[in-house]
Parts: sequence; C-alpha cells; structure tokens
Amino acid sequence: DGDTGFHCRPDPEVWAEKAKILLLDEALAKQFGETAVKRVINNFSPNVILPKLENIMYELNLIVKPHSQWNDKMMDS
Repeated sequence: DGDTGFHCRPDPEVWAEKAKILLLDEALAKQFGETAVKRVINNFSPNVILPKLENIMYELNLIVKPHSQWNDKMMDS
C-alpha cells in the first residue's frame, strides 16, 4: 500500500474492505489525506507545473525564452 492510499485491483470486494479499514481508522484516513494534499501541492501546483511546461515549450522552440518570474507570481497569489 502507498503513502496516499491503498493499491487495489479493480475488485469491488477489495475496495469495500479497504473502505472499511479507512472508516474504522480515522488516523490512517487523515494521514493518507494529508500526505495526498502535500503530494499535489509539491508536484502539481502552478508554481511547479508552469516552469516545467514553459521549459518544454522553449525546447520545442514554441517560445523565445522561459519566464523566470513564474515562481514569484505564484507566491504572490
């Protein structure tokens, strides 16, 4: 099982079993949720994604140069 939830095969009985575990273990459910939120913020927030996307666009010659101010703009928001 992972840091943000359970790894399950697509089987309703397995899913029900894992859901029951989370319903009975509030601390585990909270831990999974908090870790998932951190993972999303650290990997998928605009200040992470936009510079990566911009670098890809630059490498493909779609833009002249990346804007280094993305992080500053995102932090001000």
